[in-house]
Amino acid sequence: MKTFIQHFVHIHAQKVLIDGVLRYEETATALDFPAFIRNVYKHFEMQYPKFYKMDDLSKLAFVGAELLNLKKSDVYKSEDKGIVLMNRSSSLYTDALHQASIADKNNYFPSPAVFVYTLPNIAIGELCIRHQISGENYFFVQEHFNPAMLTNYVSLLFRQKHIQQCICGWVELNADNYELFLYSVEQNSENAVKIVDKSPIFASLNLEVDHILNDTDNIKKLYKL
Repeated sequence: MKTFIQHFVHIHAQKVLIDGVLRYEETATALDFPAFIRNVYKHFEMQYPKFYKMDDLSKLAFVGAELLNLKKSDVYKSEDKGIVLMNRSSSLYTDALHQASIADKNNYFPSPAVFVYTLPNIAIGELCIRHQISGENYFFVQEHFNPAMLTNYVSLLFRQKHIQQCICGWVELNADNYELFLYSVEQNSENAVKIVDKSPIFASLNLEVDHILNDTDNIKKLYKL
């Protein structure tokens, strides 16, 4: 079964690339991640008040998913949409904040608002709420981004007809080290991003009628753009 990349987003080094094109770059030097992700949220004029209550890992995942242009996802039932993500640090960034809130016995005040985010799959939960997803969802912890594992697992879900659309990728945050690489996959190629200009950055991709096939080699190449 062939599946296709619909859109892909890469956020790292104070840059936002959508479908391989630079769409935003933060010019301020030494800007910490919380300030950077808020600036991205505002730059793209996103409207979702709950964003400000999320932990930073969820904010990174949320912004990336918003930029995937999932507007046509309403053609699928909620149970036919899934998410498969991975990272290296799990929810360590939020865990450290929670630990700090309970370390001082003289100022002991663990916050439920922080504690609720001390699992990485809470980021998936936020995306499920936002995009009405109730299908398969998994969050794997890997030493590095593992395209082969991700592609094989997602392809299996499609072959077994568990899903018809999937948000996939890498969402890593640890201190001010952050990187997001998300892409959406569907079996239907009609909505897929079209490389009509044959841009040199896509020249090495396995294209079929100007669409990007969802396979391990292509994911590796998109990740390195």
